Amino acid sequence: MGKYKPIYLIYLTLLAYLLYLFYEIAWFNSLTSVANDSVNYLVMARHYSPWLDESEAIRSVWPLQDFPPLFPLLLAATGAAHSFLYAHALVGLLGIGSLYLLYRFASTLPIQAISGNISIIIFLLAPGYILGMQGILSETLFLFLSILFLLLYQTTTDVKKATIAGLGVLLAAVMLTRTIGIALWIAVLMQGLLPKLNAGRIRITSLYITGISLCIYLITMALFGPEKSSHYSDVFVRYFSVVSVDGMMPLIDGYLAQLTALLDSWRTFWIIYWVGDFSATHLVVILLLILAIVGLVFRLRENNLDALYVLLYVMILSIWPHPGQMVRLVFPVMPILLMYAIYGVTLLIVPLSNRTKQMVYGLFYSILFVSIVPAQAFIHG
Repeated sequence: MGKYKPIYLIYLTLLAYLLYLFYEIAWFNSLTSVANDSVNYLVMARHYSPWLDESEAIRSVWPLQDFPPLFPLLLAATGAAHSFLYAHALVGLLGIGSLYLLYRFASTLPIQAISGNISIIIFLLAPGYILGMQGILSETLFLFLSILFLLLYQTTTDVKKATIAGLGVLLAAVMLTRTIGIALWIAVLMQGLLPKLNAGRIRITSLYITGISLCIYLITMALFGPEKSSHYSDVFVRYFSVVSVDGMMPLIDGYLAQLTALLDSWRTFWIIYWVGDFSATHLVVILLLILAIVGLVFRLRENNLDALYVLLYVMILSIWPHPGQMVRLVFPVMPILLMYAIYGVTLLIVPLSNRTKQMVYGLFYSILFVSIVPAQAFIHG
């Protein structure tokens, strides 16, 4: 434990820094925009709230809401629905709690322990992580629940009924937080079906988990879900319907626009500002993405659930025709992709000597810190 004391000191310092930033955000007694999704979540939360009677204004706009209910239910149950301070604090606490789960998740990857620690430090210093706490939005809850599920699913060897039921409940919670949680559900189902088909066997445990989670999801949506059906399916139907009307070109153009938006959200998350197409920071961020793809490919080859989940998640976003939301939407998988990038470095330097490996790691982390940390000045500004 002694050799990690400097890391723990860094963690305590950064935690104090984050608490200061979250204090500033929590005491901002307003919303960054009345047009953002925070308003919709608060409307739903005040509709669900057991603490105060529903106002006529909330009652009139409730039928227009179509988000999954778990986050607004949490806001309602904690009383945060009626206080910007408490709501921002809840979002911040979930964001900080996610860091510990990510630390535990990093220990399950084939990377050095110190690399796992550094990946968490880089992520929490990323401007996208800190700015992601500004709204009263469900991303931090989704990150918390999805990482918790991946951690438990991939490390639990106990297959008792209670364990399977618990994982089913947790997977349902992921889907009830954000609709894109379907990516994790499909990943669990596919991992249960595909690897064993040739041998004539399937992973019954995975099927039980997906079956339980689907039942809980449907029952919860029937009892607490919004009156309006989710707009996601409608959006995708309209998106693909252009093929029958206008041919393939609009669909191809839209797909290319989505890929551009994804790339733009990747660089925005890490450095916010863009100082030129051929700047050093541009090259660093592109290199980081390439390394993340390398790590993702190898995790897929090893049939790991986290890699299949990330792939499906990004594939869904690649056809989501609202590029303005992309930075928010990629938030829950960014720390995993960062860890994949470190895994990619680990794979590429296998032939090198130990001394050379340490030099490569040191150079890699130094470049990342120099590229990402200056964005903190932008945040304070």
